[in-house]
Amino acid sequence: MRRKVMLEEVISVVKLSLFPVWSWPQPQDATQFKLFCVKLHHCLCIIIKLAFILSMIYTITNHFDDPEIFVQLIPITSGLIHTSLNLIFYTVNHHHIQNVTFEMVHFSGLMKPHEEIVVQRHIDKCVVYHGGTIFIYYMATFLTITLPFVTQQSFPTLTEYPFDVSHQPLKTIIYIHQSAAGILVAAQLCINPFMALLLWFATARFEILTEELGKITNAYQLFKCIKEHQELLKYTEEVAIAARPFALTTVYCSTVSMICFFLLFIT
Repeated sequence: MRRKVMLEEVISVVKLSLFPVWSWPQPQDATQFKLFCVKLHHCLCIIIKLAFILSMIYTITNHFDDPEIFVQLIPITSGLIHTSLNLIFYTVNHHHIQNVTFEMVHFSGLMKPHEEIVVQRHIDKCVVYHGGTIFIYYMATFLTITLPFVTQQSFPTLTEYPFDVSHQPLKTIIYIHQSAAGILVAAQLCINPFMALLLWFATARFEILTEELGKITNAYQLFKCIKEHQELLKYTEEVAIAARPFALTTVYCSTVSMICFFLLFIT
């Protein structure tokens, strides 16, 4: 029988998966210096991925007449653009993400037994899919990073540069750059399970409220449920504001990648 995974464990795994890009919201009492370091790290992440995107574009322009390489590079470029946009959207919506995240963390520490049952149902439905998604992101990245050690390929990707990269230490620097970019992409993709966690947690809160409405016996309890319902509507609206941009970029970039994989298959 599979062991039950608690909400605190789910939160910890998601938080750990976002660590390379520091995309778990900082506490509301975080110092200005800490917030500055986070913003500086985000800028560095964007610069690393932007440099990789430019090299990918250069390679793509050199291989318009080679469909196999062209189609292999498009999904990687799409992923780089996708995660760069994710990081920008995270920065823009940081306040909303911070509010809904710490509301979830606060609730997880004060759950009553009947609330734990409802939340556990959602965890049981989602934990394998979301956990598997995070695992696949990082496993695919680490397998790609090891390609130069088991194949004749010089770098993790087929990227080309407008200068000679066969000499040291430039060759090692480029390998480290591509590997770091890959890890950042994997970590930034994990913001999708993070947004999914916020969405299904909001759903669980409404289910809990529905059960409480069925147990009302007096006007005071009804007033309490109405007040909680209004608070949940505000919470859900903030979750929607936070999640919408990530859903949009995921749909568009995934569509591009699927088209390219299909083209690779038929060629």
